[in-house]
Amino acid sequence: MKPVLPVMVMMAALSSACSVLHGDNEPTIASLGKRPVKLEDTPVSASEVQAISAYRSFLDSGDESDSRPHAMRRIADLNLEKEELPQAGQTTPDTPSLQPIEARESIELYQSVLSLYPQRADNDSVLYQLARAYEMDGQPRQSLDTLATLVQHYPQSQYVLEAQFRRGEILFEQRDYDNAEQAYRAVVSSGPDNSFYRQSLYKSGWCFFKLSELDESLDAFMALLDLELQDTEAGIAQLDQLSRPRRELARTGG
Repeated sequence: MKPVLPVMVMMAALSSACSVLHGDNEPTIASLGKRPVKLEDTPVSASEVQAISAYRSFLDSGDESDSRPHAMRRIADLNLEKEELPQAGQTTPDTPSLQPIEARESIELYQSVLSLYPQRADNDSVLYQLARAYEMDGQPRQSLDTLATLVQHYPQSQYVLEAQFRRGEILFEQRDYDNAEQAYRAVVSSGPDNSFYRQSLYKSGWCFFKLSELDESLDAFMALLDLELQDTEAGIAQLDQLSRPRRELARTGG
């Protein structure tokens, strides 16, 4: 987790409460009255818990501006970021892993954004995050359906290739090798210049193997082997361009 993360802060509210901040009393939501609140992305040092608290305060203010769906989205996103911390070995007392109630909240918030604001330009990313939330909550079928919606309604989205790869992974886990292979093939057909290409090619070969389509399986594995050999040859070529002392150093790992 980065020490500095973008947090929505209540700019107008903080401005109006500036004199209070320098006095003896602490500002409260009640002290801010009904003043309009404007949210802006401002980098400040804060934990996820503090960030979520700031967004909740904004939602509690009753503001119905265009910033509201963004605040809803950020609460849900931060919940997912908290879930990723244990995997990276970064758990702290202030950043616990995602609890069932938090997973459900993220899912409900994403669903609300999609339902209440269906024309938002970034709803493809909301669907992507919703699918992740379902997966983290142990609901692979709902995640699969959400990814399918993303692929269907946002075919030009930057998330499509990863969505297809994730679909393939879920379907493979469910032993639906036919549909899994179709999902992997959608990634492979886009060309080798994406980060999911080789893994999709590899898993596509396994799908064909599971379906007893051995020729297709062999073709996929051979295509992957060709790429690996090309990398090896390129590495050797680069090694040969080094001076002899540097080649020896590189070979010994020094």
